[in-house]
Amino acid sequence: MILTDFLFPVLFVLFTWWFSTGAILFLDGLPRRTYPLTLLAATAVMLVSLYGIQATASLTSLGAVYCAFTCGLLVWGWNEIVFLFGYITGPRRSSCPADATGWARFRYGTQTILYHEIAIVLTFLVLVVLTWGQPNDTALWTFVILWGMRLSAKLNLFLGARNLSESFLPPHLEYLKTYFLCRPVNFLFPFVVTAATMVLAWLVGSAGSAAAAPPADFPAATAFYVFLATLTALGVLEHWFLILPFSSETLWKWGLVSHRARDELKGDVAAFHEERQKIMSSQKLEMSGRIGPNSVIQVRRALEALASPDDIRQVFEKAGLAGYLVALPEKMIPEGEVIALHRALREVLDPAVCEQVMRRAGETTAEYLLENRIPKSVSWLLKRLPPPLAARILLSAISRNAWTFTGTGRFSWKAGSPWTLTIEDSPLAREAAGGSGASCVYYAATFETLFRVLVHPQSRVTEHACAARGDSACVFAVRW
Repeated sequence: MILTDFLFPVLFVLFTWWFSTGAILFLDGLPRRTYPLTLLAATAVMLVSLYGIQATASLTSLGAVYCAFTCGLLVWGWNEIVFLFGYITGPRRSSCPADATGWARFRYGTQTILYHEIAIVLTFLVLVVLTWGQPNDTALWTFVILWGMRLSAKLNLFLGARNLSESFLPPHLEYLKTYFLCRPVNFLFPFVVTAATMVLAWLVGSAGSAAAAPPADFPAATAFYVFLATLTALGVLEHWFLILPFSSETLWKWGLVSHRARDELKGDVAAFHEERQKIMSSQKLEMSGRIGPNSVIQVRRALEALASPDDIRQVFEKAGLAGYLVALPEKMIPEGEVIALHRALREVLDPAVCEQVMRRAGETTAEYLLENRIPKSVSWLLKRLPPPLAARILLSAISRNAWTFTGTGRFSWKAGSPWTLTIEDSPLAREAAGGSGASCVYYAATFETLFRVLVHPQSRVTEHACAARGDSACVFAVRW
């Protein structure tokens, strides 16, 4: 009885807490290109865990308590992943102003994690619904304890602690370090630790009472209380790690291996780029970018639908690409060909027809990507995620492959209201320099179609700044 009711649950909590934390740290330290796949897997695990919580909520056996605890821990792990990976954080993604103090500093700090806290609240409400009126609410209370302890830890880091565990943060969240204070202890710490210790004492007492007289309607009550007591004790221990001369990083050296490897690689990459820049500067080399063949294929198909055969022939001949009237490209093509093609479109076609052709080409390019480049499982998942999260995943994927449509240009994005997509040195803007209208209709239509299918059906993408008009870059606003 001592083994099954006390020792085994304690060991189980210790192992799952230690291993899950290390696993998340390890995955977080991997290259960012692995993040979408990790998030996809974590989301699948979370959905299965939610089903497990619902399935065990009405069961009171020992196995059901173990299952519910594990599922609650996995659901919490998903919330940790979306934060550390940068998918759900807050509206503020910049350092704390040096002169910010008091409530202003607190407001800035809150803005860095606001969306994540909202996501946690929504997850909590889902767990309440799944376990409402059921005897086995182990998963719910597991989540609540983890939430409470993590929120308290955030406040203590904000108010000041000796050990800030800054190495746990990935590079894209380094700005959070500016909201931490390094000091021996803060005024909140003793109150939090005292309150948590009192809760721990009550849980231990409840476990003892349940072991002495197991409730008839909940025979696994002892394990239930032991799970929660052990988790609370670990939370108290983590708080002490904040001020004692001992770093908790020692417990997860194996999980931080990927962080160290990333930092070493980062240094090597920086040295490589520095040397490469020196070579390019000394030799005055001009890079020749290459762009995917769809930039020609879809334009020709749009012309076939919207323009006359004579116009099509004139466009391709004027661009010096008459060969593509015979055989379309199958591989990456020089960006100069794309620039020449779009210049010819503007010179040969009526402006209204030209815009229609560019828009239609962008739409069919997106349709091609949806059909041939984006896995069906990923499309299915994105359509069911909250739009902000789906947008982050989609734009992360676009960023990794931006070179295929921007050539030597540079693509970036920023979440907000509206979300903004930026292409610096856009090849399409280069050919239209000096024009009065938006030049990147092709890009806007491609983005809009992808967003409407994968993020939100009411998505709208508009180009509100254009390098062709003298702006510093082509900037697209995304709203839904």
